[in-house]
Amino acid sequence: MAASGTTATPPPGWYPDPQLPASVRWWDGTAWTEHRAPVWQPPIGPAAGPGYAAVNHDLDYLLPVNRDGFAIASGYLALFSLIPNPVTSTFAIAFGWIALRRIPVSGKLGRGRAWFGIIVGGLSLGLFLVAVLAAS
Repeated sequence: MAASGTTATPPPGWYPDPQLPASVRWWDGTAWTEHRAPVWQPPIGPAAGPGYAAVNHDLDYLLPVNRDGFAIASGYLALFSLIPNPVTSTFAIAFGWIALRRIPVSGKLGRGRAWFGIIVGGLSLGLFLVAVLAAS
């Protein structure tokens, strides 16, 4: 019990971050730590209804929901850059980096797609540069 005249502090746990409204922050019982996480929200619309998980959602891989748009674009641009070229490769890398910066704030998914875009885009750009240098 708290002594008389003192205010009881909340127990350790995740609480809304006073500095970043889209995040939660770990309170260790005495002070805020640097541990933060995005606030998770369930999907809105038909996907939130009962039985959603029981339905086959193969199209979610082609038209993903609750994923960052830059991460989606990065992944598709990386696929187009499998034929090495500087345009789609550069955009895949750039969009991947933008997505990785946006995802922690937005709480959306897509880190894997963003990394895929960065890695494949980088490899493709490297192959393109090697081919150009070899041709000179």
